Amino acid sequence: MMRCGQPDQTDALRLRRVALAEALGVKPFFISGMVAAGFPMPGRTATVKEAQKWLQAHPDFVATRALKARTERLKIEREKQALESDSAVIPSRPPAFAGKRGESLLTHG
Repeated sequence: MMRCGQPDQTDALRLRRVALAEALGVKPFFISGMVAAGFPMPGRTATVKEAQKWLQAHPDFVATRALKARTERLKIEREKQALESDSAVIPSRPPAFAGKRGESLLTHG
């Protein structure tokens, strides 16, 4: 973004996702994909130059691929956490007392 040999002011500004997307001429979804693929945005901001440099270093970047990979990672993490929390749960009463309306299965009759 050069005009008359001078750097554009937006090159040095730290922009949030939507503004960065506008400056690069892409959709915010694309920036989300960059972040999912490892583009650093400390404080949720980055400069146009940082984004351009990252894109040059990652020529095979595809936003949808990065977001799908992140979604899969998160799904696996959630399933793992659910399994860990299920195994840590101690039943409030033994299975012998699991009859209807709280009646004991051991003392019928």
